[in-house]
Amino acid sequence: MSEYQAYYFARAERPLSGSELEAVEALSSHITVNAHSAFVDYHYGDFKHNPQQVLEERFDVLVYYANWGAQIVAFRFDQAAVDLERLQRYGLDESLTVYTTDKDVIFWAEFNDDYGNGEDYDLEYEGDAIVKLYRAVIQGDDRPLFLLWLAAMCDNGYDEDRMPIPAGLQDLNSELKDLVDFIHIDQAQIAVAAQQNNAPAAKHVSARKINYAQYLDQLSQDQKTHYLKQLLTGDPHIVRADLIKELHPHIPKPKTASKTDSEPALTFLELENLAEKWRELKRQEHEAQRVAERRAYFERLEAEVQKLWQKARKLIELKQPKTYEQATEILYALKCLAIEKNDLAAYTTRVEKLTTAYPRLSSLRPRLEAAGLLTFDESEKGVRFGNSQSSWQEAHPADWLFNFNY
Repeated sequence: MSEYQAYYFARAERPLSGSELEAVEALSSHITVNAHSAFVDYHYGDFKHNPQQVLEERFDVLVYYANWGAQIVAFRFDQAAVDLERLQRYGLDESLTVYTTDKDVIFWAEFNDDYGNGEDYDLEYEGDAIVKLYRAVIQGDDRPLFLLWLAAMCDNGYDEDRMPIPAGLQDLNSELKDLVDFIHIDQAQIAVAAQQNNAPAAKHVSARKINYAQYLDQLSQDQKTHYLKQLLTGDPHIVRADLIKELHPHIPKPKTASKTDSEPALTFLELENLAEKWRELKRQEHEAQRVAERRAYFERLEAEVQKLWQKARKLIELKQPKTYEQATEILYALKCLAIEKNDLAAYTTRVEKLTTAYPRLSSLRPRLEAAGLLTFDESEKGVRFGNSQSSWQEAHPADWLFNFNY
């Protein structure tokens, strides 16, 4: 298996300036850069810089993937834009850490599971979805943080702290579903968490519209003059993003749940115990559905049994390899019915009689033998027959059902 690693860095709002673009491009000869993101991947190589430092200095989002199962999802927030205590409640000792720099909060989630399969991955697509989740966290949505915490707990073991369960887990948007798929979060745990708090996501979570203009009076005259000059000489997108960042300390943060709020809260062990009961219930439901489907299937086979015997005979009489295969499938379905009805002896007599009626069709009997429909002397069979038998069994596993397309 070849080794593969990929890093996706992104700016959520402010684009990279010209000098920043040059600095990022110089990080690697493998890197692809635009105003809002950078992507670099390696086969049998490695990124020569500390990705954590690159995130802290240049970007807002980092997504990392290695085909042996290692993954990272990390955010850099302006301290003025988020509630530090809110983020810290999701921190763990090892795979999920929350720490501060001079002006920022870093939320770093790192996983190492058994899902590595040696394949490359479309990390740029995943990265774009996670950038949207970064914005959602700033807007007050705790679901991305909670899902990352769930995944980290599966890696980390149990924790005695009770975690508040955010609303809206029963109705995940496409970006949250992408996150679930990317880091392989247990669907059972999500389902039981959603049952504990089935309230819909708050409206401000899906779209928080901020009228930044109303906060301009909070700036000094010198600050306003500075941004006007920058607007005349610099990139307006960068100026806008810098101005919004300047305004963040003056904008009331959205109300978010805390440990003292009325949200239901569970420890991870409590959540996992509920999840195991959910899995068992789903297993029982699936088995009941499978039994009902097979019962209906055999009822239909029994209703059409004479028609199927006649169809098998007509297909054999066409004397073509394809129709022999079709006839064999029909006769195999009829054998399954005979086993279900405990009438295998009568079936075997009938299929032997049918085969005897066509003694010159030398390629028919080997097909029926490979499908296990006729008795034969194994000592007379060679490797070629064994391959035919294996191919038939692979194409017709125990749960195979005839599709009645005759």
